[in-house]
Amino acid sequence: KPLLFPGIGLYRFFVSSAAPPRNVQMGIALLDNAGFYQQIRDQLTATAHSDEVLVYIHGFCNGFPEEIWRAAKLSRDVGLLGTPILYDWPSWDEKLEYVADLRQMEDSVESLADFLAEIPAKTGASQIDIIAHSMGNYGLLSALDRLRLQGRLPRINHIMMAAPDVTQNLATQKIPPLLATGKISGMTLYASDKDFAMTISRHYNKESPVGGLPPVTLFPHLVTVDASEVGDEGFGHDYFVSSRAVEQDIGYILQNQALPRKLS
Repeated sequence: KPLLFPGIGLYRFFVSSAAPPRNVQMGIALLDNAGFYQQIRDQLTATAHSDEVLVYIHGFCNGFPEEIWRAAKLSRDVGLLGTPILYDWPSWDEKLEYVADLRQMEDSVESLADFLAEIPAKTGASQIDIIAHSMGNYGLLSALDRLRLQGRLPRINHIMMAAPDVTQNLATQKIPPLLATGKISGMTLYASDKDFAMTISRHYNKESPVGGLPPVTLFPHLVTVDASEVGDEGFGHDYFVSSRAVEQDIGYILQNQALPRKLS
């Protein structure tokens, strides 16, 4: 279920890295649905940009504490002026549970769709931006397509797909119809030829994921950005939170200052 993460003040001293520091401390409060949305409204009122929310949807093998930290770090590093929200779906947070995580993501689509549809009415936000990472993009596209078919798709400013673990076939089925609605102002896809996680996905699914290169995924009104040269530790899969170039690009998008460009 969706959870609002704590304010980013505690995280300002962190250095840029894909992994959270060991000394991270968080305060977590359990809220009912009404209390959750009230906290978002309160935070929107307290910010300079009271109409903007950024929803972050994590990917495969990601635990709740780690993703709270990532969402906080990302919102700080991209210069978000509005209110950040983490949507936490129940990943097993185990590297060998890809199939189990995919099943959990599929089971979360209906809840994610309902949440995205509720945001404008229950928060008062008029600008909604979304960042999804890895397998989170599978759930996001499925949820948005469900809302499209139901006639409940909200207006979204920009969708940023970071290293999306989505097959070319699924992307072809979902993305063009979503963009054709005119309710999504922009969509950016970040992909890399050095993303080892995409290589594993290609082997498992027997089809190239759009987050890997080649091929380059091209649809009308979709901007695909080659992030192959930005560098990243480990599997080369977390560059959206470890690369300053990608973070700056996301920041430009959120501030409506410039189109994405080739990263280096």
